[in-house]
Amino acid sequence: MKTGCTFKLFLFLFSFGLILLKSSSPAAAQSCTDSDGLDPFQKGSVQTSNETVSDYCIADNTVVEFYCDNVTRRSLNAGCGAEVDTTLCFNGECCGWTNALCTEDSDCCVNLTCQSGVCRPPENNIVLVEAYGRSCYSYCQGLGFSHCVSVGTDPEASNGMVYHYGFQQNACELYSDYRASCNTVLYDNLYSCGGREADWAYCNCGGSIPFPTPTLTPTPTLTPTPSPIPTPLPTILPPLSFLDLPWDYASKGKTFSEAALAINSYFDHEYPLLSTILVESPESRDNLTTFRGEFRSALKYSSHDGYDYGSKAGTKKDEPILAPFSGYAIYKNDCGACGNAILIDHDNHYQTRYYHLQKEGLVTNSTTSAVFVNKGQQLGKVGYSGNVSPAGEKGAHLHFMIIEDKNRDGNFEDNIPDGITDPFGWQSAEIDPWPIYNFTYKGIQRTGNFSNYLFIKPIANLSKEFTANGGFFDLEHLSLTFPEGARDSTYIVDAAYAPIARYSTEIESIDANFLITAKDTLGNLISTFFKPFTITIDFSTSILSNYKAGTFSMYSSEDGVSWNKENTVVDMTTKKATTEVNHMSYFSLMAERIDTTPPITEALLIGEKGEDGWYRSDVNLILLTQDGEGLGVDYTLYRIVDDDWGEYKEPIIFTEEGEYKVEFYSVDKDENIEETRLVEFNIDKTFPALTLLVEPLILWPPDGKTIDINISGSVIDNYFKNVVFTVEDEYNEIEPIIANFGDIIKLEASRKGKDLDGRKYEIKVDAFDLAGNSSASGAAVLVPHDQSN
Repeated sequence: MKTGCTFKLFLFLFSFGLILLKSSSPAAAQSCTDSDGLDPFQKGSVQTSNETVSDYCIADNTVVEFYCDNVTRRSLNAGCGAEVDTTLCFNGECCGWTNALCTEDSDCCVNLTCQSGVCRPPENNIVLVEAYGRSCYSYCQGLGFSHCVSVGTDPEASNGMVYHYGFQQNACELYSDYRASCNTVLYDNLYSCGGREADWAYCNCGGSIPFPTPTLTPTPTLTPTPSPIPTPLPTILPPLSFLDLPWDYASKGKTFSEAALAINSYFDHEYPLLSTILVESPESRDNLTTFRGEFRSALKYSSHDGYDYGSKAGTKKDEPILAPFSGYAIYKNDCGACGNAILIDHDNHYQTRYYHLQKEGLVTNSTTSAVFVNKGQQLGKVGYSGNVSPAGEKGAHLHFMIIEDKNRDGNFEDNIPDGITDPFGWQSAEIDPWPIYNFTYKGIQRTGNFSNYLFIKPIANLSKEFTANGGFFDLEHLSLTFPEGARDSTYIVDAAYAPIARYSTEIESIDANFLITAKDTLGNLISTFFKPFTITIDFSTSILSNYKAGTFSMYSSEDGVSWNKENTVVDMTTKKATTEVNHMSYFSLMAERIDTTPPITEALLIGEKGEDGWYRSDVNLILLTQDGEGLGVDYTLYRIVDDDWGEYKEPIIFTEEGEYKVEFYSVDKDENIEETRLVEFNIDKTFPALTLLVEPLILWPPDGKTIDINISGSVIDNYFKNVVFTVEDEYNEIEPIIANFGDIIKLEASRKGKDLDGRKYEIKVDAFDLAGNSSASGAAVLVPHDQSN
């Protein structure tokens, strides 16, 4: 832009030496064309026969101004003027920011207009103040609009420039990706760069058009039943980001981005209903929609309402779980699937939850009185308590979950599931299906929740402008180098971390992946380059012991799902992998796993065996595990069915009588998890308590008549099986059958004349239990020789 007043200001400053000249190397060509001359108030470019360079900002009020000195391309650092607060450098030119004096629109920076002599945004622009973790898209979406325009970033923070904190160099770096798209999430990086990060943006929400009715609604016969039109949402301010990851990932050599994206199971943005009895629509079962907008993907797992993290992220068994922010913690043990759980009310209308913790090491065991915890204080240890239904993550892992108190009544339970939120926000241009989902639960009409980026640290990303001369940049463990002539004009390259992925069961990412894209200055995507550029990944902090030597290679993917192997040079001394490609896509350093087979566990029972799986003594259960040629067994878990899981460390002794079902499985050191196995056995060490009563015991007179004999008695045994009766006649003539107690048999009152001790009938009973324990009893019925006997 060029105006009379601003240009005169520049000439005035130039004549008094307030602009410092910096010489540059003369161009090799014998021609030079300058589009704006020595005018820092207009973004221009200088073209020679072998290059084109554009003006760019290097500070809040300083622009690198390229110009032609005869046939030589030169540059100088130009100050934008004395009005440092309002006349600033933006997108390669000096211009007026909000409240700067102006005479016409061209005096003001892009997307600002001159209103009553002052540069201001259009009236329908919304100032997205303190936009921690929000994009213009999510903000406008929260107001019920269908589209948006991102107008610009915070002038006081970055003045059209975005400061990034370089984790490798531990320094603040300035880049010219000043213009955030509607989907770009802006972050405040803990004021690492002196508070000059892009803190907020102007957002122009499109008209007053509400969101259209979504097509991905459940069938009407299922509960919950969607309403045909989404309920309008109230205008609310975006929340402040406040969370860190709840474990010490840095001590594992991982950056925030690497740990955060090492996800075992994702939040399902279509139906995160796991904590309820609600049922999702049939077409949405067994699939999941991620925060990146991957609709109904094959990632795990459907209905999931949080994030599961395992060993890849640094949350192996026994890893301390730390409070990601201060608050009031309470223990929860009334959720069978959750196991030992700690809940923290952060006093900002958000609650975080941590499931499947171990019994030992909990910050509190009280379900009624909350205790205050500081950020970084241990809450518990990664464990395996609880059970997941439908079947989800097995083994030791952390289920991390966030709930918003939408109605601000201090009760988070009444906001399940409609208050459940994704801490990664919604990072897609498509409509998030969760906040526009209407349903009825517990007699209340509800809608899903908007998700905002709640982490205080951003997923590392970088954007840099390149000319035809090429160049390079680093993003933590990623380095990109573009040769001269890769493109014939200026282009902008964006790189960002992406979640871990697998090429196959055997080949997987050794750490988080990268998504690299490029655009020209008009915003058009660039898919290929004229010359290959170089990608280098530093894997010096990665755990390599799980992978086969000689199998490391770079892979690329257009969609992050289907991967192709790239020619790669791997230096195991410097721990760097390099490839040359000419296309933009996802990129991942992958390797073949040493161990892809789960362990095998066998159950050995030691005790006095009875019948049909019963034991008549104490039983020792020994779990024998082997991992073949794998990396070895990490741990074995077991549980008596309906009880909680425990870690097997030594033989388990069962002394109580009863019927037992014990589930068990093992996990190896590469987190291959065995299918759950079951052993069943029973213990009964007690003999049946048996009584027998026979009446009458004397048959008289011996007149040959048959007499009724009553058989009564009882058997007491918890695992009673049956009784067996026998009748033995001394003369082997009468042996009636007795089926059970209560029967009546007939015996003959007769004897032989010479039988001086009388005729004897022996009635015997044996009682058996299921274990094979038995008791016996008997009685004798006598026909005496005479009545005196």
